[in-house]
Amino acid sequence: MNVKNGLRLTVAAMAVFACVQPAFAQNRRFDIPAQPATTGIQALGTATGLQIVAAAEDVRGLRIAPVRGEMSAREAVRRALEGSGLSVVSDDGRTLVIKRVAARPTAALDDRPAFGAAEDEIIVTGIRRSLDQSLAVRRNASGIVDAVVAEDIGKLPDQNVIETLQRIPGVQIARVQGEGNAFVIRGISQNQIQFNGAMLGGPTSDGTGRLGEFNPEILAGMQVIKSPSADTTEGALGGTVNLVTKKPLDQDRFVAAGRIQGSYYDRAERLGYQASAMISAKTADDRLGLLLGFTRHDYIRSTHSFDSAGWTLLNAGTANQFDTNNDGVANSADQRNVYRPLRMTNNLLWLDHVRNGYNGAVQFRPAPGLEFSFDAAITDTMVRLDALRLTAILSNAAKDVTLGEEGTVVGATYTSPTLRSGNFQETYDTRQEIYSLAARFERGPWLVEARGTRSTGWRESFQGVPLLIPLAGLSTSATTDFAAGNDVPTFLLAQNYDPMDPRNWRLESNYETIDIIDTTSDEAKLDVTWQAGWNWIKRIKVGARYQDTKLSSLRRAQNPSAAAIIAAYPQADGNRDGVLSATELAGVSFSGLPGSHFLNGTSSDTVYDWLAGPTDFAATRAGLGLSYPEITLSTVRDTHQKQMAGYAMLDLDGAIGRLDVKGDAGLRYVHIDRTSGGYVIGAETYYQTYNSKFDYVLPSLNLRTMLTPKLQARLSLARVIANPTLTSVAPGARRQLRWPVERRL
Repeated sequence: MNVKNGLRLTVAAMAVFACVQPAFAQNRRFDIPAQPATTGIQALGTATGLQIVAAAEDVRGLRIAPVRGEMSAREAVRRALEGSGLSVVSDDGRTLVIKRVAARPTAALDDRPAFGAAEDEIIVTGIRRSLDQSLAVRRNASGIVDAVVAEDIGKLPDQNVIETLQRIPGVQIARVQGEGNAFVIRGISQNQIQFNGAMLGGPTSDGTGRLGEFNPEILAGMQVIKSPSADTTEGALGGTVNLVTKKPLDQDRFVAAGRIQGSYYDRAERLGYQASAMISAKTADDRLGLLLGFTRHDYIRSTHSFDSAGWTLLNAGTANQFDTNNDGVANSADQRNVYRPLRMTNNLLWLDHVRNGYNGAVQFRPAPGLEFSFDAAITDTMVRLDALRLTAILSNAAKDVTLGEEGTVVGATYTSPTLRSGNFQETYDTRQEIYSLAARFERGPWLVEARGTRSTGWRESFQGVPLLIPLAGLSTSATTDFAAGNDVPTFLLAQNYDPMDPRNWRLESNYETIDIIDTTSDEAKLDVTWQAGWNWIKRIKVGARYQDTKLSSLRRAQNPSAAAIIAAYPQADGNRDGVLSATELAGVSFSGLPGSHFLNGTSSDTVYDWLAGPTDFAATRAGLGLSYPEITLSTVRDTHQKQMAGYAMLDLDGAIGRLDVKGDAGLRYVHIDRTSGGYVIGAETYYQTYNSKFDYVLPSLNLRTMLTPKLQARLSLARVIANPTLTSVAPGARRQLRWPVERRL
């Protein structure tokens, strides 16, 4: 039961030099026909998501050029105004101001003021609010796509990208220690993550990136694709999350921006902060741009909690184990089917979290229609969690028992619980890197896009505790009361010794595990689009993709008892009394609980302090004569997976009766070649490899139409697959499902 998380209070925000947040800086598909500027500017603003301002007298009588194909929002504006006599005279990153710069040509016959427009009207188009920008992305996508744009991300106090995802309908997140840790899309956890359209590999059991390790400040936007088309990379049942980073050619000529925010955590009595900085510059001709960014999140949190670890059913069979009528004997006179708490645990969690992010981008346009770009992002995360824990494992020896209406033991004094105290320490060191090189060439009706990406991930997690119990001969009783009406159940200890004196405690065991996962993923993609312009078929798109993923994981572990340690290394028992007292442990500092007293601000009657303190496990290990934990062979997993895919897709645009129908239809072929290896433990221990091959044909169809100016209908059908947890397909691992999993939408 979580009692209270530390209060986050924003206390500072400063150092903003020149912050520019463009409207969703990402290539998108446009299909705007040539038309009078009075209506074309409005269509252009809606399609780009930009705020466009123009005087009615400047645009009247002029026409914009057609804009078709995939490009950035500002490139679409440039093409639309080419040869129109209009030009962008101001661009502050959010709003474009357009004015007439050439002699006024002869007015077109169909160029009339919009219905109800005044002669001196100022045309203001585009979507200023970020919510409307997100709606524009949804409205114009062929399939079911949701988006969050940079303006949203900058305004919200999200600690990582997962928390940004919760703004999107159909996405739910889970939090650990107050921070977003995992997400599901439409209740499904088998999803995939992309970085500017490229697959993001990382140190997880399925080889994908750890989304929670990315700071949101690096993003220009985020898409969640819930219904795939043929050109969508395979591998997700719920949806695909695409992280779109900031680009230099979408910024002003020079941008320097910085931000710092402080948050005070009252439980930890510490001040944390989030800081970010970005520098972007481009040449006057918009041909070359460079962007560099840095983010850092640094905070310390403390959480106080109580846990009973569930309840056990007693007196259910022929034997009676628990005395409910307080006559000192468990027999048939006692109530049947009663539930006793398993244990009483007080937890004080102390979390120290540091996450650094580095990102950069280079864009180069050497000639019209030709662009090269390079994007990179690196995250480094260091987390240490100290769980200072006092646990009383309850037994059936009890007196003064009080039962609730449903047979629940709401109060009792347990005369012989097993008492344990320990600093359960966890550390997580994670590094992710992604580098992506892309080229884009457009000439006439042809568009060719190519991208090569390498992403790597490494994560080492440690868990350990020198578990302490009282010396033999010392007695403890525990009194509990769940019906006292307090915020936290009563949990009191009666002891015939000083529980804060380490001389009264001894080592039970020294537990350590180290999990390591290492992933490398290489991807190459090629997409070719031809503007057909036929009836119903506007574009034909074909492409191919190749991905090579390598994942290795293992665990090191040891959990020797105190008796085993003394037998192997007698020097650990300095006074030769046959036990390892807490005072004989090297690297352990016993100081009690840090910060304000336990459960401050709650109504409770419980243990407020116990023997606890930080542990240096390397020193403790050396003092006990223990080596570094050995590799557990049964946990070794090696997987090498190659995925090859090709597709063909038609972009549709036609009419059925009075309905204008748009969408896409396509077919995707996927071949998967997977080799997995691991140790088989039995009468003989040996390394075994398996090879599996899979072939899939994945059809898809997405259609949309406007039933009314404010009501849109969509139809999406697709066959999709998801890759398994790659650590579960190696020999020696238990398989519970047949992989890949398939689902039809």
